[in-house]
Amino acid sequence: MVEQLTAFPAFCRFIRKWRPDVIFYSDSNHGFQLFEWRKQIGVDFKLLFSNGGPCRPPFSRTDYVHQVAPLYLEVALESGEPESKHVMVPYGINVPSQPPGLDELERRALRRRLGLPEERMIVVSVGWISHHHKRMDYVIEEVATMEEKRPFLAMVGRMDESSSAIIRLARERLGEDGFVAVSVPYDHVADYYRVADAFVLGSLVEGFGRVFLEALCFGLRCFVHDHPVMRYVLADEGRYGDFTQAGSLRRLLDNAVSETDSQASQIRRWNMVRERFDWHSLRSQYAEMFRHVTHDH
Repeated sequence: MVEQLTAFPAFCRFIRKWRPDVIFYSDSNHGFQLFEWRKQIGVDFKLLFSNGGPCRPPFSRTDYVHQVAPLYLEVALESGEPESKHVMVPYGINVPSQPPGLDELERRALRRRLGLPEERMIVVSVGWISHHHKRMDYVIEEVATMEEKRPFLAMVGRMDESSSAIIRLARERLGEDGFVAVSVPYDHVADYYRVADAFVLGSLVEGFGRVFLEALCFGLRCFVHDHPVMRYVLADEGRYGDFTQAGSLRRLLDNAVSETDSQASQIRRWNMVRERFDWHSLRSQYAEMFRHVTHDH
């Protein structure tokens, strides 16, 4: 909030110089300021709020709302929001041009470089390494209860003061040789997807969940909580459970350990993302959304 508010004067100068027709934004506090000071800024722009958080209605301090999942569009309309104010277009991703696939020698070499076991099944979870929201503690406990062929858990993401408790729990429940917790530059996260056998996210709610698309791009099986947004993004490629219940994720992983995940299945997941969520596939939908916003400008 401090960053948004202190950047506001410089942003106003930018608006006066370039005089945009539409300001497309996702930081709600920034948008509130733009709404309140629009007349004083002196530019007749439209505000289009990208609701990826998500925020709940009412949306009284913006002109239009970009909804990224059907659930949140339904919530807005059921609350009495005007339909013409809301446009549903999913987030996009840059899908790799080639389908996933490392040969076994490349995979082993990359695992060695990352300090990961060469033989064990690896489950990766990407997100804030905390018990808040991403619920890494739930993932740890579920993996720890697997008695046979327990996978290695790689937790990759942002760390803060709450992460130490998660790392301590992982040491106690999985052992030093049963997990890794790392925070790496975004470009390096792909290496963990490349060497993993499956992706897990412990969160119960997501605004969209772009990490699902990242995991699918690398052909990974995705194990997630059964929630409408996860169902929308992953469709038939998700493995769903009730992650409010102990044992739900463990049962999914138990089944996965005994499965052989074919290259054809991995390519199918990559292709699903390419067809539904690649920026090139979504380009016309975003163009239509901006046309809608500027129609009465």
